[in-house]
Amino acid sequence: MRYAIKENKKVEPQFSGERAFCPICKNKVVGKIYSIRINHWAHLVKSESDCDSWYEPITEWHLNWQNLFPEENREVTITENNISHRADILLNNELVIEFQNSPIKIREVERRETFYNKNNRKLIWVLNGKSLAESVIVEKENVISDILVSISIPKSFPLVKNYSSRRILKHKLIGFLNADKKRSEIKENILTFKYTKEEFEIEHIKDQYKNHIIAIYKDLYGEIELNEFKKLIKIEDHLIEETFIKPRLKRLTWRAFIDKMESPVFIDNLKGLEEDELYYLSENKIISKEKFIKKALTYV
Repeated sequence: MRYAIKENKKVEPQFSGERAFCPICKNKVVGKIYSIRINHWAHLVKSESDCDSWYEPITEWHLNWQNLFPEENREVTITENNISHRADILLNNELVIEFQNSPIKIREVERRETFYNKNNRKLIWVLNGKSLAESVIVEKENVISDILVSISIPKSFPLVKNYSSRRILKHKLIGFLNADKKRSEIKENILTFKYTKEEFEIEHIKDQYKNHIIAIYKDLYGEIELNEFKKLIKIEDHLIEETFIKPRLKRLTWRAFIDKMESPVFIDNLKGLEEDELYYLSENKIISKEKFIKKALTYV
């Protein structure tokens, strides 16, 4: 273990032979200081080692991750029904972060998720890809979404009783057209969406939306001032040259227990990732470690 209790304080060992107490079983522990291995506390009586059945050796990778969080949030003891375990990180919002460096059994995954996801706590996993997914590669595909279409209709139309621009743009026919478009959004009397260049013919899209809007208007309001309404439909398109990365996980071999993790899974040190990137397995996304840490630290 990394921390023990000495004079009512949470401490790391400062010299070999130093004495303190285990936060879980309250028995005596002794400091172990090494020039190569990771410094840690060990139970003085070997039969008591280790009182946390989920104990795993501390690695440099564990330390580097834990050190990104305040000391008070590292290696925190959680007790449920007289059973105690040390969470790698427990944040003030009850978010538990477990840094997993070595393989574990599927049953063990289930036990940990059941234990840590109790009493408003939420667990997320961070896995070391270098030791758990050494043959896995993240391939990045650049996807360009570079056409923004904006469609506006009259916000108000006094010539027509009970006119509603939102009612027209929220109609199921418009929803059907939006189904294969990206990031469609309606704000008052304006509909916007994006699509990949060359995916659709822009003039066809403009005609399609205009004809549907006119058909919806006729269905709702008949022929009243229809020609005037047609003149006020505005459709514009813009090049936006937006590039984003779509990851693809290439698995030559894969550890079965990872697929059994129901809590969110982030993988560090995967081939194909930059040093400052994590692969968010649960959402098939690449995120920056800085963003991950910053979001977590807002809860500390």
